[in-house]
Amino acid sequence: MKRLLTATIVALAVPAVPATAQAALPPAGSGTLEVQGMAQQNQAQIAPQYSHYIGFRASWPGKLREPRVTLRCYQGGEFPVYMQSGSPSDTYLLAGPLWSGGAAECTAELTYRLSSNGTTEYKGNGVYTTVVLANTTFAVAP
Repeated sequence: MKRLLTATIVALAVPAVPATAQAALPPAGSGTLEVQGMAQQNQAQIAPQYSHYIGFRASWPGKLREPRVTLRCYQGGEFPVYMQSGSPSDTYLLAGPLWSGGAAECTAELTYRLSSNGTTEYKGNGVYTTVVLANTTFAVAP
């Protein structure tokens, strides 16, 4: 007599975890941003000055693929004389073609781009929203 073997396959049901629960993106206003004057020739840190470099100390909860710092400086007008965007770890030279010297007031924003689905970081196609995690203002000496 032949014996018939039957096997039962059991599929383990693993509930789908939404992307927001897997790696929650930080909400607006949840970061910190601090300007740091760069040391010149082995001296202590100095306040931001025209034609000197600055950096930023930035933090935020969670992980981000591309956080950005956008820096704008003004000399008494509504249009910036200086604007640059980069990584929080970049250094920024406080000078440029429209800024030929003198004091300025600057603002910096720590941001990331949220994709149009509202749950993932923007990956380069489609519409996005800019989420501001932190901002700071500072004066630049002449």
